[in-house]
Amino acid sequence: MAHLAFFVLNHLLMKPLVRSRLALLLLIAALISCDRGMEQSALVRGNGGDPGSLDPALAEDVHAFNVLADLYEGLLRTAADGSLESGAARSWSVSEDGRHYTFDLHEEARWSNGDPVTAADFVYAMKRVASADTPSSYAFLLRPILNFGEIKSGLLPETELGVRAIDDRTLAITLTEPASHFLSVLAMPIAYPVHRSISG
Repeated sequence: MAHLAFFVLNHLLMKPLVRSRLALLLLIAALISCDRGMEQSALVRGNGGDPGSLDPALAEDVHAFNVLADLYEGLLRTAADGSLESGAARSWSVSEDGRHYTFDLHEEARWSNGDPVTAADFVYAMKRVASADTPSSYAFLLRPILNFGEIKSGLLPETELGVRAIDDRTLAITLTEPASHFLSVLAMPIAYPVHRSISG
């Protein structure tokens, strides 16, 4: 039976008119399916639950971290193989003593409103986390930054944090002492930049 069906199909396809009509039907079907895909473009991503907060300083659950990773980009990001790669920073250097980090930001980095992402956005975000007024569950991850603990305890003002914008595209971070894991922390939501229009 299969041989008979193959013979009939092969015989029909040998006729030029049948071949051209079949090709036309296949082309129309392909175009229709492409058009449907364009109309219904959507990113559907399972998250397992609702995020508690989408503020990088206040987020404390995996549901929030998943969404934040889609919305923000830190200085660095974690590649599929677990290594660190360039994020908002196109390059970085670490001093020989392991205490001074300098980041050169991508010029084309932009917020969704079109404003440039600047070094001041990272400074602002880290000062928010360091503030004694910010109840951040993951603040301890930034504790290696110079004066972070004292600021969090209310002993020093936020202006004393070891983070500064040298210019719009250059960020400098000074640590109290070397911390080999610190670059990995900078790929986490707690170190994401925050637009200066966000208060508190």
